[in-house]
Amino acid sequence: MARRRTKKPAWTRRIEAWRKLPGKTFGNLLAYRPPHSSVFVIGLGIGLAVGLSVGVGLTWLDGRKAPKLSPAQVAEINRPSIAKPPVVQPAIPPAYVEQTEPPAPEEEAPVTESTPPAVVETMPPPIVAEPTPAPQPEPSFIPTPQPAAPGAAEPEWLKNAMASIDPGNHPMIAIVLDDVGAAPSDVPGALALPGPITLSIMTYAPNAARIASDAHRAGHEIMVHVPMEPINRDADPGKNALLTNLGADEIARRLDWGLAQFSGYVGINNHMGSKFTQNAAGMRVVLAALKQRGLLFLDSRTIAASVGDSLAAELGVTHVQRDVFLDDVLDEADIMKELARTEAIAKKHGMAVAIGHPHPDTVQALRQWIPAAKARGFVLVPISVIAKRQNGVTG
Repeated sequence: MARRRTKKPAWTRRIEAWRKLPGKTFGNLLAYRPPHSSVFVIGLGIGLAVGLSVGVGLTWLDGRKAPKLSPAQVAEINRPSIAKPPVVQPAIPPAYVEQTEPPAPEEEAPVTESTPPAVVETMPPPIVAEPTPAPQPEPSFIPTPQPAAPGAAEPEWLKNAMASIDPGNHPMIAIVLDDVGAAPSDVPGALALPGPITLSIMTYAPNAARIASDAHRAGHEIMVHVPMEPINRDADPGKNALLTNLGADEIARRLDWGLAQFSGYVGINNHMGSKFTQNAAGMRVVLAALKQRGLLFLDSRTIAASVGDSLAAELGVTHVQRDVFLDDVLDEADIMKELARTEAIAKKHGMAVAIGHPHPDTVQALRQWIPAAKARGFVLVPISVIAKRQNGVTG
């Protein structure tokens, strides 16, 4: 009995036919029906090919639309970045501070610096006080001879100098009271002091001309107290003050205004001015005007770095500078100590200049000190006598 042939399943036959594909014709290949799993794999491959083709095409289109970079732009992009060092901000020094002046007629509190002493100026409120540095070494006085030219006119400061006894070999002391007239109530006490005292009258003081006339009748020498710019911006030196930001013409105009308020003075000294007296350009304008007018300059030394005295010597202007500030502390006992220090300088150098203000405490201390100082052999003189001795002037 013959064996019955078992018919293979359709999928088995198709696999066997797939293996024999190389021997088939192209038509048979087209008629081939692969298994379902093969259809999935072929479809996946076609999808990947189509997606890749679309991606490549879009990339090509984008490349055509993108702008071409110049060589400079390419170099800028490829330039390596260099880290900048951190910027270190410089330390800011502390601002210079001037103390606020108490209500007039009180004097300001002292300020101590590491530099030589400086005067503290006063004004009616709301003026701010000038700084007072630490005491400076006592100066030596070396006269600078200034012989007058033959037939030269006598300078104005000598014409207006008050008559004074010849001190001979006795030590001389000149007492200068600043801010006279700034507080009118203080004027009578200053005028009543036994002379000779030098009174420096404020340019904008009420009735400045009358005060000057009364001072002369009382036997006192007078000066013009010229307001100048302080370091402290909050301090107001007063009307027509000389400022560092002014041109030479305006500085000269303001100085002329101050000098026109009254007459009979021997010269000027500075009110405040811790900033202006350090400014060589501005001080040259002032000193040139004083030389032309024949006036002297007393440097109040409100700042140790003042160029006033040295420039005056350079320009040939008769000049003097302060040695002691009397009423840094408004206390009669403290003022007496400063007067004793003034005596010590006068003994050592033959002369001394002390500056104070016509406050009641200062006036009272001077009223007691003047006769006692004369008894000890000191001679009280106007500022002009010190100027003559220091500058080698006779007459």
